Amino acid sequence: MLIVVLHLFSCSYHFYLAFENSICKHYITEKLWKHGYTHYVVPIVLKREIVEQFAPPYSFIAADDFRDPADLAKYLKYLMENKTAYLEYFMWRLDYHVVFLDGVHHDKLERPWGLCQHHLEGKRYEDRDHLENDLRAFFASKSPDFYVRGIRGLVERWLRRVNADGVYLVD
Repeated sequence: MLIVVLHLFSCSYHFYLAFENSICKHYITEKLWKHGYTHYVVPIVLKREIVEQFAPPYSFIAADDFRDPADLAKYLKYLMENKTAYLEYFMWRLDYHVVFLDGVHHDKLERPWGLCQHHLEGKRYEDRDHLENDLRAFFASKSPDFYVRGIRGLVERWLRRVNADGVYLVD
């Protein structure tokens, strides 16, 4: 933790605006994972109720917790002047780790919609109804433990499909 503390105080930036381009109930911007959690900054998100179900507790600041941008700015200034309060936003790192499938990159299969993208890759559909029917059939055909087994094996399968240059190989 001492290394983290020393690194924090040598950084130029204390916060990262990890704002979504649009608000979706089941989507969190890659900016949170890629920039907010892989660097020693506190990410600021737009909506607490969307992010808190996926992110470690007390690991981000939600803009919607504040009445207006001026209140948010006052709080950020307070954190910059109160190192103890600022450091509380990094305590999650003692119990949680950010891990990407290849150990480095935010890959498409990590995203909630990645499984659908993978299933649809290279296919063509006459219209939206055919697409939806194919996806329904795909998910309906899977056993109840499909998702658990799939998630457990995802990293291993992904690593087998990446060449030495990090290129994802498609059959």
